[in-house]
Amino acid sequence: MAVNDITLCLEKGQILTLLGPSGCGKTTLLRLIAGFESPTSGTIHIAGKRVAGEGTWVAPEKRQVGMVFQDYALFPHLTVEKNIAFGLKKRSADERRQRIEEVIQITGLNGLEKRYPHELSGGQQQRVALARTLAPEPVVILLDEPFSNLDAALRTQMRKEIPRILRESGSTAIFVTHDQKDALTISDKIAILNQGVVQQIGTPREVYRYPENEFVASFIGETNILKGTLKKDCVETSFGLIPCTPTHSLPLGAPISVSVRPESIIVDPTGPFSGLVKEVSYSGNVSDAEVAIGDIVLHLHLHPEVAVERGNKISFRILPDFVTVIRK
Repeated sequence: MAVNDITLCLEKGQILTLLGPSGCGKTTLLRLIAGFESPTSGTIHIAGKRVAGEGTWVAPEKRQVGMVFQDYALFPHLTVEKNIAFGLKKRSADERRQRIEEVIQITGLNGLEKRYPHELSGGQQQRVALARTLAPEPVVILLDEPFSNLDAALRTQMRKEIPRILRESGSTAIFVTHDQKDALTISDKIAILNQGVVQQIGTPREVYRYPENEFVASFIGETNILKGTLKKDCVETSFGLIPCTPTHSLPLGAPISVSVRPESIIVDPTGPFSGLVKEVSYSGNVSDAEVAIGDIVLHLHLHPEVAVERGNKISFRILPDFVTVIRK
């Protein structure tokens, strides 16, 4: 997938996630940074040094970039210790030993040094792959869908472990995923891509609470996209006024779309809106409900203590916290 007109700037020690659907260009962008692909225009700088573009080309092995592959790519015939030592051949024996010990400590691999990859769990293999990448102290670490081979429980654990390891080591990292939960959990910044174009860059809170357009609003989390007319501090919809403050400085009276996150819709017997429950599903920590107001169906999250069934009529209010006017 080609990528177009992309500008990214990452500060030392930050974790940036490239997030988007399959085929949006995020892996292509990662390969361009690593040096596996060459850009047809534009430039790439790493640690202030141009490595590609305008007649410059620095080979991948000289870019001081580390890569954690989707399948980890561990050497099956080498122990954990020797896998980690692979990129340290130019250092003295004492320097190698010291660096291996440091990395093993950071990644929590103590006691596993003599094991082979097939003797490790998926999470342990992932930490070995990361330790091997950290050992030569690269300027930036690139991680391509590193959680894709893990089960749900292990994935949740590694969402906590990987950022901790990266921050403890002082590493700068670029992480590729199509999973919004991964991106929201581990990132300092998220760049959302679609069809090779960056749709929005911001902190996890910014892209979730203040999506720039309908694609971002729908791709990050769940939302209700409603049509309306912009009024002062609110949006006029077919079923009433919805409070809203972030408006992208659009003129009053403009026809707009608004993103209303399910958590902004609160069941309240005295609320100004009411609708008919069409569907409800219980998932333990929350119940998801579809509520019809005329021709409009809203998706909302209910506290599990709130017992509603299909056919019930409920009243609710909408808080402005996660309501945002979005651009076309």
